[in-house]
Amino acid sequence: MTAQKLRIVGVSVVHIRPRSDAKFVNAATSMYSTLGERFEMVGIKRIAFEGAARYFSGLRSFRPNMERWRKVEILNPWGFRQRSRLSQEYLDSIQGQFDVAFQLHPLFNPSPNRNHKYVISTDSTYRINQRMWEPHVPKVSDREHDEWVELQRDTMRNAEALFPWSKFVAQSMIDDYGVDPAKIFVIGSSGNLPVKPLTKTDYSSQIALFIGYEFERKGGQYLLKAWEQVSRVLPNAKLIIVGPDVPSTPSPDSVKWMGRINDADILMKLYQDASVFVLPSLFEPYGHVLVEAMGNGLPVIGTNICAMPEIIDQGQNGLMVPPREPEALALALIDILRNPDKAKAMGSHAYEKMRADFTWDAVIDRMVKPLQQIPPLERASQ
Repeated sequence: MTAQKLRIVGVSVVHIRPRSDAKFVNAATSMYSTLGERFEMVGIKRIAFEGAARYFSGLRSFRPNMERWRKVEILNPWGFRQRSRLSQEYLDSIQGQFDVAFQLHPLFNPSPNRNHKYVISTDSTYRINQRMWEPHVPKVSDREHDEWVELQRDTMRNAEALFPWSKFVAQSMIDDYGVDPAKIFVIGSSGNLPVKPLTKTDYSSQIALFIGYEFERKGGQYLLKAWEQVSRVLPNAKLIIVGPDVPSTPSPDSVKWMGRINDADILMKLYQDASVFVLPSLFEPYGHVLVEAMGNGLPVIGTNICAMPEIIDQGQNGLMVPPREPEALALALIDILRNPDKAKAMGSHAYEKMRADFTWDAVIDRMVKPLQQIPPLERASQ
């Protein structure tokens, strides 16, 4: 008798786009799509407020600052419970049609009544954000804070399995939430662009590339300070900055601000033209863009915090420096930019590591065994 495939239903606050545009492979979309190649994906449901509930949720969490408002609207116990209720209602409505719910990020409890099995995959936890980057955590009362932590703790403890993207997050699940290590499986993650055969051979451009929308969190101010030293040593070097708004104040000729770019072809060309990718983040839950740069054959420079040591092999596929240290960052940039052969060797290692460890197939491979250990529901004879 042939074993039946495990039936999975996706539940997430993240919008899952159809995988029709081959240019971009949105992380959430790609994770669910690749899961569907190994298992039976019976559906994907976005758990979000609609109509009057959406209006009320926004009204009760109002803050004058738009970014703060968005954070509070998502990270509050009332919203957690309401999304949990919506998920429970949805899973109840398809009772018997699936074996396990696959949740992306623990921002609600998929089955607070505990009558459905579920697993969770995530790049961070609330307590990590709280410790490392306060702007990612809304200012709420002590009671609301404790309530949120308890809701998240209960949700993770009752999952069949947890799939953190890094050991860094896995440790938080154990230390901050008391999760049984036996149910934690570190899976990594991939990038948002397709991985193509490596054709890059020229690393002599002395172009450093930065991509990141949250410029302050990603250490942009320290990069600009470091670049002053780089420019003195390498007067022909160029820094390309993608993501943040173009500043109104003049910049040195060696720094080019590109603003937000949504065209994958343009991004791929920027990777092709650069000699090194740099991301000196002060807090980086995972770092998709590092993996993306590696998939384009670039050596990467990051900081030695969070999950970056799990992505960067020091001196092999890139370099790590301490955060908030522009002099160390400048020396790392100069080291790679002035040595094309070194950049090429590191870029080759980066590409091979990405292909071996960080494709979506490799990520899903690390989930297969734990998921297969979840017994499927008995099905009626056809």
